[in-house]
Amino acid sequence: MLKSKKFWVIAIASASFLCVAACAVCVVVTGIGQVGYSMLASSIRTGEGQLAPDFEASTLDGGTVKLSELRGKPVILSFGASWCPDCQLEAPILQKLAEDYSNIQIVMVDTKEDVQLVRSFVSKYGLTFTVALDQDGSIARQYLIYAIPSVYFIDQDGVIKKRFIEKIDQSQLDQALEAIGAR
Repeated sequence: MLKSKKFWVIAIASASFLCVAACAVCVVVTGIGQVGYSMLASSIRTGEGQLAPDFEASTLDGGTVKLSELRGKPVILSFGASWCPDCQLEAPILQKLAEDYSNIQIVMVDTKEDVQLVRSFVSKYGLTFTVALDQDGSIARQYLIYAIPSVYFIDQDGVIKKRFIEKIDQSQLDQALEAIGAR
């Protein structure tokens, strides 16, 4: 009986060790350890009521945009891509906002797309606002973007007031514009 108990204790301990070791290998191989920690830290910084994480990116027109330099005006920060159907629906709405609200800075962040595709998208929808190029996806990772469009409404002090993932209706848009002092 004693040998049987000892066998099971050793078997369970060995299985537990192997499970922990396998998980550790997965973390190292996939890089989840570092990414997971940084994603957790970023999620604390990307919610409503938090200061929007700063970034600097090249723009489609050859310049650069740095989010912190836009303080003083409300900002609509939209993450999207040319192939995204909801982004295609959102583009004319953002353009209309750019035309109707000169006190708002609109920045669309396009992630990991060929510049020519982005140029075609901008041309097709007649977009005149800033389009930032997130070629390596680092800005999207910083904001934990997992679905597009993801839109952040940031007040003049750089604080995220509203965040919407995928579709946004007129009522939500009106509330978000109010929250960032655009109306």
